[in-house]
Amino acid sequence: MKDFVALLRGINVSGKNIIKMADLSLWLEQIGLLNIKTYLQSGNVLFSSKIETIDTLEEMMVQQIEQKTGLKIPILIMTVQDLKQIINENPFYKQNLDVKFLHITFLKLAPLNINSLALEHKKGENEQFEIKERSVYLYCPNGYGSTKLHNQTIENQLKTICTTRNMNTCLALTK
Repeated sequence: MKDFVALLRGINVSGKNIIKMADLSLWLEQIGLLNIKTYLQSGNVLFSSKIETIDTLEEMMVQQIEQKTGLKIPILIMTVQDLKQIINENPFYKQNLDVKFLHITFLKLAPLNINSLALEHKKGENEQFEIKERSVYLYCPNGYGSTKLHNQTIENQLKTICTTRNMNTCLALTK
């Protein structure tokens, strides 16, 4: 049995795609997931499973949520150990920059063609980013709400589904 983190993209944002965490926990329990804990209302789920294939887990969760709500929500799953590694590889975290301005964008697939220049043109004053295999590290000193390096921009440039979490959320998910 392994411990996993599931990141649901685009739920409970601006009154759209509303899913109550208590309902989500129940639905995930119904498909055999164990030790389910949700964190915040933005679709962060810790769980254990005897099934260790991430693609299978993602498919099960997407289908269950779609069956219960009619919503087809993208989900990115990784092991808790993988999340810890992604956090440890954050170049901005290592620089001891203010953690409240650090974010990680998680990528469903490693990008085939990385056009850093296109993202470079989108970044705001003093913003920084670094693209790794399945994550984009962001430093947004003016706040994530004001950056143009948001999910849609990154998805369009890297041609993969993504979802972003602030560093404090990422750290909380590893405890």
